[in-house]
Amino acid sequence: MKRKLEDVVLKLPIRKVGNSLVVTIPKDIATLYGLSENSELELIPESKDQFVIKIYKK
Repeated sequence: MKRKLEDVVLKLPIRKVGNSLVVTIPKDIATLYGLSENSELELIPESKDQFVIKIYKK
């Protein structure tokens, strides 16, 4: 049975780099969505404990 993309849930660790917090996107997910080093994402707050990440399209 093939899973739908919306059924995939990833638990990603947050780590500190300098004064920032970083979430690493796994390579297979980045490839699937066409993300590369210079891609931009939008972080959209939904509530106190949830936000949406969208690919920024210029």
